[in-house]
Amino acid sequence: MNHHQEGHFSAPDGTRLWFERDVPDGARAHIVLVHGYGDHLGRYRTFRDAMLAERFAVHAYDVRGHGRSDGARGAVRDFSEYARELEAFVRSSHALAGGLPIFLVAHSHGALITLGWLAGAGAETARTLGVRGLVLSAPYLGLAFTPPAWKTAPAVLLSRLLPDAPIPTGISSADLSRDETWQQSTDRDPLYGRKATPRWFTEHTRVQGEVLAAGARLRIPVLLMLPGEDRLASAAVSRRWFETLTTPDRRLREWPSMRHEIFNELGKEDVYAETSRWISEHL
Repeated sequence: MNHHQEGHFSAPDGTRLWFERDVPDGARAHIVLVHGYGDHLGRYRTFRDAMLAERFAVHAYDVRGHGRSDGARGAVRDFSEYARELEAFVRSSHALAGGLPIFLVAHSHGALITLGWLAGAGAETARTLGVRGLVLSAPYLGLAFTPPAWKTAPAVLLSRLLPDAPIPTGISSADLSRDETWQQSTDRDPLYGRKATPRWFTEHTRVQGEVLAAGARLRIPVLLMLPGEDRLASAAVSRRWFETLTTPDRRLREWPSMRHEIFNELGKEDVYAETSRWISEHL
């Protein structure tokens, strides 16, 4: 039997964030899922169901400014807001895990949030909360394309003057997956975010540099999963970051024909199997 819970919890600064938890009877481990930019937890239903079938509990929340959570769309004052709310959610999940191991499964921008947390003060906290490993999907450590100058050139100035100004990302659903049914679902999704903000741009760029410089200090086991046809997050940058890791427990798995959202791609079942297999090996 699956035990489902949903509602809002408060981030440390009081922002209301939507969450959903699914805990099967006889759970073997607990997963904290961190979605990507413009994304929301509702787009991971099939992944959640696959993990529940393996008796892994799944805890997910909508990052501020995303999905059903409060906050201006795509807006953030400081990237540490993302890290603090992640830590708060991991703490709440740990309180429900009954001593079972916790794994962080993070996609794209969610992977940047997770690595940013661990690169700062979060590494020791994660250890004490029983976080056993990281599963990173297409981490957003660098762009796979060069954005137009009209977006990037004024970003620093706009970050100070108009930090929450909505700017179209220009991302197409075809950039996310080859699955045409999923593309259509994304196009119809009113919760899917299609705007970015200047402050978010300058903040994520800063944190990308910090994360890339901190790879050697990461001590936790890592499974890095990369799509070979990623049009958004640079697979080359992720590979270079992976090579800087000094943790002896690291694995890189690639799917050459997949696009950015490997959890929602054609052949996603193999991605799910790789995730559950790796977690099972680390129990």
